[in-house]
Amino acid sequence: MKIIKKKFKRKPCCFLDRDGVLNYDTGYVSKIKDFKWRPGVKKAIKFLNKKNYYVIVISNQAGIAHGYFKEDDLAQLTNYIQNELLKQSSFINKFYYCFYHPDAKIKKYKKKSIFRKPETGMLNLAFKNFSINRKKSFFIGDRVTDKICAKKMKLKFYFPKKNLYNQVKNIINASENLTNN
Repeated sequence: MKIIKKKFKRKPCCFLDRDGVLNYDTGYVSKIKDFKWRPGVKKAIKFLNKKNYYVIVISNQAGIAHGYFKEDDLAQLTNYIQNELLKQSSFINKFYYCFYHPDAKIKKYKKKSIFRKPETGMLNLAFKNFSINRKKSFFIGDRVTDKICAKKMKLKFYFPKKNLYNQVKNIINASENLTNN
């Protein structure tokens, strides 16, 4: 009996940090009432979905380690984000969060972790769990730690512009133009 291996087509991915990219970073955002969408984010995610990109959030959430909020608070906020996106028929494929911090107040989260950016643990998990085309993928984050993390993984990196939809559309259009030329 001959085993046939089906080759899966790898899809590009847009990796996004959360606070400062999806929403305004007002410091340890954990409640729905404090979550304020940045301009063009919902439209950008819908555009990415239509362009057949994975959309994956990669976010340090040390507020849990410092005792500012709990994992359940983060889960409720993540569900809210997904539900708001579903209202416009769009979605984020996966959220990866790191709760650890070397100076944590909560003992079980007090450690240095390969998952905390600028380390690449969350990105490595994404590449393990999804069939991602690295060459066509990119990362948008608002901190130098995001940039370092992306560079370690050989991903194109961008700081967020005023309107995420315009930025993502320009990145993808430029990429498609390079491919077509």
